[in-house]
Amino acid sequence: MLIVNAVIKIKPGTEKEFLEKVQPLLAASPGDEGCVSYALFKSCAEENTFMMIERWTNQEMLDKHTKEPHFIKFGEEAGPLMAAALDIQIYPVAE
Repeated sequence: MLIVNAVIKIKPGTEKEFLEKVQPLLAASPGDEGCVSYALFKSCAEENTFMMIERWTNQEMLDKHTKEPHFIKFGEEAGPLMAAALDIQIYPVAE
């Protein structure tokens, strides 16, 4: 199993629009094959910062997810709202 932590920093004043753009991704991704969980969190410490925390059964399913239309559409629509490149870290679950 893999844990994905993706830190998303958005431009000031774009939170409402960002949250609208991310809803279809949040709704569809849990139905993707291999998705164990998929959730968005807002930072209490840093303004305009969110973290997507995902759990996937394996790398193949995560790779497949990144080719899904809802994932691609989110990147196209939300990309202009981002203040920095995504900080994505992937951790395999220790066994």
